[in-house]
Amino acid sequence: SSDLATQVKISRFRTLLIKWALMVALALLTSAVYLAIANALGMPIPHALPLWLFDVFAIAAVGVTSSSLIAALGTLGLLVSMLIFVILGLPSAGATVPLQAAPTFFTWLAKFEPMHQVFLGTRSLLYLDGRADTGLSQALTLTAIGLVIGLLLGAVVTRLYDRRGYHRIPDLAETTDDAGTIADTNATEPAQLANAETTEATQPANTETVGATRPAELPGANETTQTVGTTNTDE
Repeated sequence: SSDLATQVKISRFRTLLIKWALMVALALLTSAVYLAIANALGMPIPHALPLWLFDVFAIAAVGVTSSSLIAALGTLGLLVSMLIFVILGLPSAGATVPLQAAPTFFTWLAKFEPMHQVFLGTRSLLYLDGRADTGLSQALTLTAIGLVIGLLLGAVVTRLYDRRGYHRIPDLAETTDDAGTIADTNATEPAQLANAETTEATQPANTETVGATRPAELPGANETTQTVGTTNTDE
């Protein structure tokens, strides 16, 4: 059963690859849906295909990095992703509130935060003819750097976990042993209960036997007392 357990172990790296593929598929669909909504509302989109491709690239980069953080840190990775991409990302994006009106801390974050890069690339493609010097080049460069960091982080950490044997499910041999131990415990419990009931049933009978023999012993004791008294009188 140890060989079978080895075969069914789930690799963390392969699981992460599947998550990355799902993120890319979601990026393709999400970007297409947003462009369809914008087109249905009559929004002018002069560079529809480049905008769709850029949005797919940005969404996939954020999704891959988030998946890598979760794979590396577990549940804590969710909090770290929310901190980086939402709590710190939205104020530093510069899309709703201009960075000139935000604290200098968010201006500094905007230099590398992904939400600001998404804003720069989208604004360039929608309103500035998609020229590289209007923010599109910076957006593509920093988004690509973020994607590489996410890929390296996830690949290195999950491969390290796999090499050390940190698999996602336990060995079948251990699971079988635990199940056998539980079954043996459950099987012995009825026998223990039956023995306890037998002991409780015999205790009253023993008590009655002891109580019945005590009166028989008392006359013998009286006769011994009377014999001793008669001997003393004769003397």
